Amino acid sequence: MIDRLSKEKCTGCMMCADLCPTGAIRFLDDEEGFWFPQVDKDKCRNCGLCLKKCPSYSEPPNGNEGFSPVCYGAWSKDVVIREESTSGGFFSELAAKWVAEYGLCGGAVYDEKFRVKHELCSDSEDIAALRQSKYVQSNTAGIFAKIQTVLHQQRKVLFVGTPCQVTALKSFLGKEYTDLVTIDFICCGISSPLVYRKYLEMLEKRYKSKVNKIWFKNKRNGWRSIGTYVQFENGKQYYRNGNRDLYMIAFVDDGLDMRQSCHCCRYRKVPHCSDIMLGDFWGIEYIHPELDDNKGISAVIINSTKGLKLFDKVKDRLYYFESTLQEIAVGNFTVYKPKEAHQKRHAFLEDLQNLSLDKAMEKYSSYSGLTRLKTDLFYYHQQVMKKIKVTFKFVVIGRK
Repeated sequence: MIDRLSKEKCTGCMMCADLCPTGAIRFLDDEEGFWFPQVDKDKCRNCGLCLKKCPSYSEPPNGNEGFSPVCYGAWSKDVVIREESTSGGFFSELAAKWVAEYGLCGGAVYDEKFRVKHELCSDSEDIAALRQSKYVQSNTAGIFAKIQTVLHQQRKVLFVGTPCQVTALKSFLGKEYTDLVTIDFICCGISSPLVYRKYLEMLEKRYKSKVNKIWFKNKRNGWRSIGTYVQFENGKQYYRNGNRDLYMIAFVDDGLDMRQSCHCCRYRKVPHCSDIMLGDFWGIEYIHPELDDNKGISAVIINSTKGLKLFDKVKDRLYYFESTLQEIAVGNFTVYKPKEAHQKRHAFLEDLQNLSLDKAMEKYSSYSGLTRLKTDLFYYHQQVMKKIKVTFKFVVIGRK
């Protein structure tokens, strides 16, 4: 049964729950906060469909094998869209075009409690909800069955998810649909929903108010700052660059809170089974320094003929240049291999059940002690120098 699949293999895609003909499978949190399947033995009729369809149980399928990826760097010509996107705004332009012409786009959104789930969106106002990185595992319960239903109604769907979620959708459907286009991204991994909840609890306690907006990879201090912005109901605001934000440090820098399967990911085979793979064009300052303005550039890897046609639909809305997967991989090591787990990952997540996030990070993170002091002092020094530079600029202009 599917609940015997090892934690090193199960990605928590939830496809098997949508697939089960008797509704015998549900997903529950484990001690680290990750979702894993549980089978109701009274409902299960041992049909074996869950294991047969699970791409993590057998070799993940790849429908684009033999296609040579076509790569671009791109960013939106719309300054506002680029500013409000976490990279260059390519996805926003693509989703807006798709929704205007076809109507259905599936992706990760926040619910009213800022949990992340997958939804099908159908109008231009929904694009803002789909935009921006969420940095926590999305709940995909029901999304695969919904997509199959609308495809049978001969409606077109654009679906975006992690590489394992896209592969799960393809496996669930069991055949190629001309009306389905899929997008995944250069995936670092999936952060624990437990750590995410602890993070929000820590901030709400510190600011004495509930969260009413979250924006990961906010560009207040530039694209490469990977800033986190949180707004609270009482009007207060939190902002930290990624190298000073506990949640981003635990996930990106330290690798303390990723799902076990992410550290031995089986979904990085090139080309991906998605039609388009997206990411940040990290390292652009080394490849094309003349294009680097620290405002965000999307890396676009096209994996299929469908993807090529879709790119053609939106390229008039973009500035773009040809690239290669090797150039994109300069600043994106996870294109080819997963991030290694922290040696004390399990101990960190175990302690986190009884500790606040800041206390657990003091105990296990690289951002502690003297390292934290140096990082903070360097940040404050940069901010002071920036203010001096701006002040000096205005003084010089005033004298002229």
